[in-house]
Amino acid sequence: MHTQTFIIDRVFDTQHTYRWRNGPKCTVLGVEVQGKRYFSVVLNGWLTIRDGAMVTAIFDSPGNWKKLVGWVDHQTGQIISASAPVSTAFAVLMSLVAILALVILCFVVVLWGEAGVLRWCLMVAYSGLLLATVGVVRNARKVRFEHSKLEACKASMRLGSHY
Repeated sequence: MHTQTFIIDRVFDTQHTYRWRNGPKCTVLGVEVQGKRYFSVVLNGWLTIRDGAMVTAIFDSPGNWKKLVGWVDHQTGQIISASAPVSTAFAVLMSLVAILALVILCFVVVLWGEAGVLRWCLMVAYSGLLLATVGVVRNARKVRFEHSKLEACKASMRLGSHY
């Protein structure tokens, strides 16, 4: 992850919207930094970003605004995340629905009389549950890591360093 401190020269085309229908709120905006314009920067929450704000941004790859992790506003100390919040509950629910469908299929197969197919269905159901669990844990770790990186950036900013 790469950090960069800069002043936002201009903010334009600010839109408050949702990431998806009835999903989490987000702000889509354009920014001009050091004479270059960047379009469709997506940040979590409905934010008011002002011209002339000094921020320390964290990028997955240097200067790539499509890979923005988040930033810390120097004046307010506010941590603003750019990562899409994947609902853990939604991921678990969809996994359970898929597994329930496989279990129902297994019972239909058992009523049909094929025991070998039952073992195969249960193996697929358990594998699906395992993969869903691993995905949810990886997402939670990534979000926690990104937030801790932003917190560290904010703490170093309070100490007067530029991180």
